[in-house]
Amino acid sequence: IGSTIDESACDKVFRKELFDGICFPKGEINEDLPVMPLVFSRSNVIIHVGQSFYNYFQNSGSITRSGYSPKMHVYVEHLKSIEVLVKNHFPEIEDVLTALNARYCSAMLYRIYSEPNGKKIYKDDYEWFKKSFKKAYPRCLKHGCFALKTKLLFACQYMSIGPLVSFVNNVRKEIRKVVKS
Repeated sequence: IGSTIDESACDKVFRKELFDGICFPKGEINEDLPVMPLVFSRSNVIIHVGQSFYNYFQNSGSITRSGYSPKMHVYVEHLKSIEVLVKNHFPEIEDVLTALNARYCSAMLYRIYSEPNGKKIYKDDYEWFKKSFKKAYPRCLKHGCFALKTKLLFACQYMSIGPLVSFVNNVRKEIRKVVKS
């Protein structure tokens, strides 16, 4: 997870025995996040090819592209469960956990900013993501897996100007719509 292997299940090949007793949560979004660390923890060998062999269609109306919703509170629970797993069994990869936390918290904060009154409507989640991000940010700076664009977004989030970034991005999207029509 993090620097070289992400948590998505769709781009991996597994031995079926790795999933014995492990099921993807039903009816939840982001169901890969709590499952993949468990599967990785059972793996003796993980091979990363570093090349894409499939095309991924990005649907503009998908959950991945949507704003924040109450369903997304599950991200908090997923991140907490991974933290327990890593701290108890794999403390040597806490820096990867920190990077994962920063990435998810930043993305969720961005989604909350993008919703009208999102900070008020999702106050508890907003506070949790903000606190977790503020804790992770200084430690993840030394993690070299982030692109410059992500590092800049992280810096804006850390300096509490993330809502400005969201506003500028929304204006940019609206301009694109006008130009296309």
